Amino acid sequence: MDKMNNGFIESFLANRRLESAFEDSCRLKRGTIVGEWRVEAYIGSGLSAEVYRVVNVRMRCEGALKLLVDETNGLKRRFIDEADAMRYLALPSLPRFLGSGEHEGVPFYVMEYLHPVEERMSNESFSRLMIKIADAVQSLHDAGYIHRDLKPGNIMRRINGDVVLIDLGLIKKKGTSVSDPVVRHGKSVSIIDGRPVGVGTLDYAAPEQLLKGEASVASDVFSLGKILQHFYGGNVPRKLRYVVRRATRDAPRDRFPSAKAFASAIMRRHCPAIFTSLSLACLIAALCTCPIWKPL
Repeated sequence: MDKMNNGFIESFLANRRLESAFEDSCRLKRGTIVGEWRVEAYIGSGLSAEVYRVVNVRMRCEGALKLLVDETNGLKRRFIDEADAMRYLALPSLPRFLGSGEHEGVPFYVMEYLHPVEERMSNESFSRLMIKIADAVQSLHDAGYIHRDLKPGNIMRRINGDVVLIDLGLIKKKGTSVSDPVVRHGKSVSIIDGRPVGVGTLDYAAPEQLLKGEASVASDVFSLGKILQHFYGGNVPRKLRYVVRRATRDAPRDRFPSAKAFASAIMRRHCPAIFTSLSLACLIAALCTCPIWKPL
């Protein structure tokens, strides 16, 4: 009961802060009915869409409604791809898809209502958070996809603490070409020859992703290293500096081979007690299954 009450209070306070955020430029106003959803609060806007907190008029459940506001340069196709990624992949590390449609001719979709990640925490808490983030990325990779836009703003959490990856408009199947003339923050051309290549966010995308349009597991690992660096405000503890250096090396082959390996490196260096306990537990389990040795 306490856990439920805490979650309700946290959600209520967050929503109260959001309810004062409506602006004159918002496409939707409080009380607008969009399909089965009533708009309650304006959350914010991104490259091509606005996001609102909504409540289902029949089920009374909360959601986050994303409304496309810019259809130029293929952004509508990307918006639809993002909704489809949630709808069809249905991974625990991705937002739960709640519905989609059009409002006055404008596409929208609704996902579960999520909360921002707290960035004021101890070093150990940052490390535990990064392990959860890496695990979420690994689940996406295991499903055969690359995120291509991992950054702090695209990492959210559920009330229970589970990490969720959002903004799936750039998601691609592993092994496919990713050239795309639309790049965040206006970086739409190569600094080498001026051609439009690559996508991502400048401070977090791997060099081969921005310069050559190449995305892989290694480019997502690079982004994980940059996120780890961000959480520590650039002042990364000595024991984790190797993790950042290896994750963000220029050559993809020199980085960690997977998000799981990245997480394991953090665990070994910053959570030795946890790693030792897990190793001991694995050893005991192995001994118990050995035919020539049985515990008394």
